[in-house]
Amino acid sequence: MIDAGTIKRLAELSRIELSPAESEKIQKDVGSILDYVSELKNAPVGGIVNDKEHINIMREDSDPHESGGYTDKILAEAPKQNGGYFVVKQIMEEKKRITN
Repeated sequence: MIDAGTIKRLAELSRIELSPAESEKIQKDVGSILDYVSELKNAPVGGIVNDKEHINIMREDSDPHESGGYTDKILAEAPKQNGGYFVVKQIMEEKKRITN
């Protein structure tokens, strides 16, 4: 979990003002994001080849596929979509402020 002091420092660095309620909500949101990312440490990595075998492998960019050729297939795999875009859970609230 991320502490309130870190959220306050990030807000200062970002030059945004946060109310105590906003700060608490962002603390929970960022905490859940960091918890999710930390789960990747436990992800199975079996079958991955040694990176030293694949150093500086280059290929020519010849015969590229046509743009958008796989869009429908990819979107069909998504749990939710709307108008050709993935629909995902909102994780942060957008707030616009004008500062001088």
